Amino acid sequence: MIKKLLYWKWRVNGYIGRKQSLDPDTGNGILAILTSYNTERLKNIDPIIRSLLKCKFIEKVILSNHNPDIVIEQWVRVKDERLNLVNQNTRYGPGHRWEIAYKEDSDFIILIDDDLFIYPAQIKILFQHLFKQPGVPHGITGHYKSRYYQNLEMEVDTLHQVYAITRQHLEKYFELLHAIKTIDYLAYESIELYADDVLISRSSIDKPVIHNIGSLLRCDTARKRGVAVHMEENFIARRKRVVEVLDKILQS
Repeated sequence: MIKKLLYWKWRVNGYIGRKQSLDPDTGNGILAILTSYNTERLKNIDPIIRSLLKCKFIEKVILSNHNPDIVIEQWVRVKDERLNLVNQNTRYGPGHRWEIAYKEDSDFIILIDDDLFIYPAQIKILFQHLFKQPGVPHGITGHYKSRYYQNLEMEVDTLHQVYAITRQHLEKYFELLHAIKTIDYLAYESIELYADDVLISRSSIDKPVIHNIGSLLRCDTARKRGVAVHMEENFIARRKRVVEVLDKILQS
């Protein structure tokens, strides 16, 4: 019951909540990307977009539908000139979002998973941290030495769910992606579905950082088999292969 009340409080905030602003010059602006992959999370898309659009400092929001069987316009009611809806002709995994980001010219980017319910004020805090420390990617949850952490200020090995990055991190992501492709094609093919978060987390010399931005809300499907990618049977093995190849590249 409490979780349901918190969820509706978050949803209502997307309609009547306070808009958020940032003072610093953001160069070529801030881009937000949200991807839709599984039909059980379609109901999350519109309210997440509303939270993003409450951030006045976000200049462009791209919703990329990675399931050609779905017409995403049927699930998005909000109208805003900053919002761009894209229906892909091919079914992609979550990791295709980095390809979309790379085609844009934004200096700062935030990518959010479709099972995370985040407030505009929390997004603002993430960007404040990114502007203060632009050398590393920033997030709110992550793994460090095989343990999961959230609501802490700390370095992690791998970020999850939300990624606040710069253009430099994105360029490093593709540098690593192409290096893996030349060494181990199976590992390369695993990245889009299983390990894109691993690559972006290794996109700087220093470790990525998570922050305590307040209580976090997630969709009930966040750990549901058949929906959450990390619950798939071959997830650990495919991901491990990517990590091993990536370690060889970074140590060479």
